[in-house]
Amino acid sequence: MIETDEKGFRKFLKRSGRSQSVLKRVITYVKDFERYLQEYRDVKELDEVVSNDLEGFVERIEKNLKHRQKHIYGL
Repeated sequence: MIETDEKGFRKFLKRSGRSQSVLKRVITYVKDFERYLQEYRDVKELDEVVSNDLEGFVERIEKNLKHRQKHIYGL
């Protein structure tokens, strides 16, 4: 299972001046990426992630999501 520092990431986003709605949306996007890594790439730890994993996720988003630009921007 991939473990991220969600609390620290939230603090980072807040310090960067992100609104609550943006913060919530970005956290959702990151969780979607984590789920993708586990389900489709068999990645167990963040240090296993390679550029092909992100490229594969972007390809999947481009094929399947209506609001893909926001999703990609959030990552």
